[in-house]
Amino acid sequence: MDDELRRRIEKIEELLNRYFETEYMRYTRRILSTYLQLIDIYIEHGRISPSVIFPNVKDPISREILETVFYYGKLNTSRITEELRKTRGKASRRIVREKLEKLVEMGLIECEEKTNEKIYFVSDYALKKWLKVLGIDIKGD
Repeated sequence: MDDELRRRIEKIEELLNRYFETEYMRYTRRILSTYLQLIDIYIEHGRISPSVIFPNVKDPISREILETVFYYGKLNTSRITEELRKTRGKASRRIVREKLEKLVEMGLIECEEKTNEKIYFVSDYALKKWLKVLGIDIKGD
């Protein structure tokens, strides 16, 4: 009887080990881990935003610019300034341009020049880092 019981227990353990080591279970564990990480970020900061993911952006105007570009996509200086005025009440195009230049230097924003206009958008580096925090890991570079 003991041998039979031991064999059955070993068989159950083997099946459980096989089940928990499937690709699906690894994927599920990774999603759960990412979800718990997002909850930790939310608890610590009160929200999940690009400025939380890039703590080296200390200046509040730069953080809002970064969030604006993440939210709206490709924008020129005037449109970014307009969006900041909606949230901050005021914004200077000169200050916005200076902050954008610093964000470009940091590699978080990229700039594309089109006939007398600069268009700003999220850099690949910043996008990949943001997506990784959200649990979407893009391979490459």
